[in-house]
Amino acid sequence: MATIACLFVPSPNLGAENIDLLKRYPTSLTGGDTSGQRARNWRFEKQDQFTLSGFKMRIGEQLGISFGAADLGIGRSKDGAVWAAAIPRGKALLASKATGKTESVSHLWFRFHPKLVSQLFPPTTVSEASGPTAIDNLRRIANRKMQSSWQANGRALIPEPHIITVDVDTAGGPRRFFVIDRQAGTVKYHASFEVQTVPLTPPFNPGLAGKAFDDLWNAFDKEYAMFGLRPKVDWNQLRDEYRSRALGAKTTTEFAGICNDLLKSLEDLHVYVSVAGDILPAYSRPRPLNANVKAFERLLPKLKRVGREVHWTIAKKNIGYLIVTGWSDQNTPKAVDLALDKLKDTAGLVFDVRLNGGGDELLARQVAGRFHPKQYTYAYHQYRNGPKHTDLGEKQARRVQARGPWHYDEPVLMMTGARNITSFGDRTAGSSGNPRTVQMPFGITANLPRWIALQPDGKAFDGVGIEPDINFDAKPGAFQGARDDLLNAALKRMTRTNQPSH
Repeated sequence: MATIACLFVPSPNLGAENIDLLKRYPTSLTGGDTSGQRARNWRFEKQDQFTLSGFKMRIGEQLGISFGAADLGIGRSKDGAVWAAAIPRGKALLASKATGKTESVSHLWFRFHPKLVSQLFPPTTVSEASGPTAIDNLRRIANRKMQSSWQANGRALIPEPHIITVDVDTAGGPRRFFVIDRQAGTVKYHASFEVQTVPLTPPFNPGLAGKAFDDLWNAFDKEYAMFGLRPKVDWNQLRDEYRSRALGAKTTTEFAGICNDLLKSLEDLHVYVSVAGDILPAYSRPRPLNANVKAFERLLPKLKRVGREVHWTIAKKNIGYLIVTGWSDQNTPKAVDLALDKLKDTAGLVFDVRLNGGGDELLARQVAGRFHPKQYTYAYHQYRNGPKHTDLGEKQARRVQARGPWHYDEPVLMMTGARNITSFGDRTAGSSGNPRTVQMPFGITANLPRWIALQPDGKAFDGVGIEPDINFDAKPGAFQGARDDLLNAALKRMTRTNQPSH
């Protein structure tokens, strides 16, 4: 069996107490995990971060990595260390035969068998964490990589002792993902990970915290349209409460969390804060489950996919089924067009949007145009137009325009707005806002809704939702196992009324 020349060259950690990570994270494991069912929970806490004096890895001519001092984090399970993340504090280089270039490194992620931890990071290079720590970014790397590196739903899988994964984000991207097999003598590069980079959170500057918080508060004070629907919100009192906390923040993550807590008080589904592209947990309302994809195979044989967000089929009794799972793909209207061409001669149609979490309203409007032979006003909106929280401009209509060479005019379930269309199920989530992005320091952004949305009768639907024409009262177990009682009821209802209603 071939062996690989793998050389780890320690950089001595002079003047600091050395740490043997294998003693810190002992293990009795001798092999790796052979099944995802063996995946284990892991932890990373303050005591799991260290200072690394330097790191050098060379595997023949195939791979070379070198950097000096770095922040090191170790993910641990009951069976020992399961991952490591390193953020170099200075120059760091990656040389790879697979890419044919030398690149600057932003940060690194390692997967390995627990017994190798002190071979990767020799005791002479490891000491306790010192100075400003990078714990937030180390945790950020771990959380993201565990979802995109052949793990098991965020739980750790331990590789065999001869396998090491070296996962490197280069400065500014791309991501370089290598699997080292020490027995086979190979280094395999996986290009499929290149675009799945993990940007680090910019460093925090306490001197900018006050202005950044004030700019955020003022933006909502001047532009947020739905204060009138939030009579219990005292925006001035919230400023005083959260500003003092913001001024005491020590890290970017802590500051962003405080801003997020402020905005959660608005109880708006379109208001949230993100840090370096990661959305923080925002306000949400409990929504009972009303769909079950496990039932689709039983109720909808031969379900076909068109594009990223559209599926269709023809069920029993010549009833068409069309599902759109999102409004984020610009090609979704064209995909719906292709599906409708296949469903043109069906006796009726179930249009399912239960799995749709929202997105670009203009895309949904284009799709709706295939079901309306003439222009139709489906909603209104009002923007803020003055300093008072209740200052709103004139109502502006939002209309569907007829689109396409023909319009589906057989009975349709789960839409609304035309005489052949009946909505069936549960009320909508009730959120719309045409938000803009508020840019803040430290890689932080906030989503600011600027209008209040109204139903055709002039009533606001934020927090209330739009009631269906026919409400479905789900019984216990309606969406358990292979059951989807709502979909089953819709198909049966359409079968009973599969004649045009006009």
